[in-house]
Amino acid sequence: MNSTQNVQAIAIKIVNTIIDPLMALLIGVGLVVFMWGVVEFLWSVGADVGDAKERGKKHMLWGIIGMAVMACAYGILALIANTVCGSSGDVLSGCSLH
Repeated sequence: MNSTQNVQAIAIKIVNTIIDPLMALLIGVGLVVFMWGVVEFLWSVGADVGDAKERGKKHMLWGIIGMAVMACAYGILALIANTVCGSSGDVLSGCSLH
C-alpha cells in the first residue's frame, strides 16, 4: 500500500467507526426532541397552558434545526469524499484500497 491508500484506509475506518454512528445518534436525538415537542404541543392544545404550547413549538423548531444541521454535515462529508476519493453515491464507497 502506498501513502495515499493508507490515508484512505484510515479515513474509511474513522468514518465507519466514529462519524457515521455519531451522525446517526445526533439525528436520532433531533428526532426525539422534535417528537417530544409535538407531544408537548398536542397535550397543551385543549388545556389553557400557553407556556407548554410555546415550549412544544421551540422543541419542534430546535429538533428540525438539529436534523437539518446533521443532514448538511453529511452532505459536506459526502462532498469531501467525492473530492478526495472520486466516489459517487454513498460516502467513501468509491475509495479504493487496492
